[in-house]
Amino acid sequence: MQAFPMEVGEQELWRGRPVRQPRWYWEHTVLVVLGLAFLATFIVPETTGLPPLPFFAWYPALAVMVTPVIYQLQGRRALTVATTYVVTTVRLVLVAQWPAAAEYRWVRLNDLGRPEVKQRPDGTGTILFGTRPYTRWGLRNQPVRGAWAPFLPELRAIPDAQRVAALIEGAQHAGPVPRHPSPGGAR
Repeated sequence: MQAFPMEVGEQELWRGRPVRQPRWYWEHTVLVVLGLAFLATFIVPETTGLPPLPFFAWYPALAVMVTPVIYQLQGRRALTVATTYVVTTVRLVLVAQWPAAAEYRWVRLNDLGRPEVKQRPDGTGTILFGTRPYTRWGLRNQPVRGAWAPFLPELRAIPDAQRVAALIEGAQHAGPVPRHPSPGGAR
C-alpha cells in the first residue's frame, strides 16, 4: 500500500485488514428464497395439474431479482479483499487498493461517534461509530456514489476489535491535533 499524506504531528496508531468474511450475508438468504421460488415453478404444476406456462413467466423476473444480489455479493467480496484500515492520532483512513489505483477516504476521529464493537467469540469484530443500522443501510443504498457519497466508516472483521476501538476512543479523547498548512500553503 502506498503512503498517504499525513498532517504535521499525526502518527499512525494501527493498520490492519479484514481477516475473513462472514460466511452468510443477507444476500445469501435472498438467493435461497429465490432458488426455492425457482424450484416451485417445477413442483407446483406437477403436483396441482396446473398448466406450467404461467410459472415459466417467473424465470425472467427471477433473473432480474438474482442479478443485483449476485452483483452486491461480488462487490462486497472485492472491497473486503482490497481494503486496508489505518488509524492515526487524527483520522480514520480507509484505503481500497485496486489493480489500477488506490482510493483513500478518511474522516477525522473527532467527527465520529463513540466506537461500538460487535465482537465474535474468536476476537474478530466490526467497529461501528454510533449510527443505527437503519441509518447505515439508508445512506449506503442512496443513489449517490463516489466522492459525494455519505461516508459511514465501518471496520469489518478486524482482529482484536476491542483493542482497536480502545485506541480510537483514546485518540478521540486526546483532543484534536492542530491543523498546519500544507507545504503548498493551502489548508
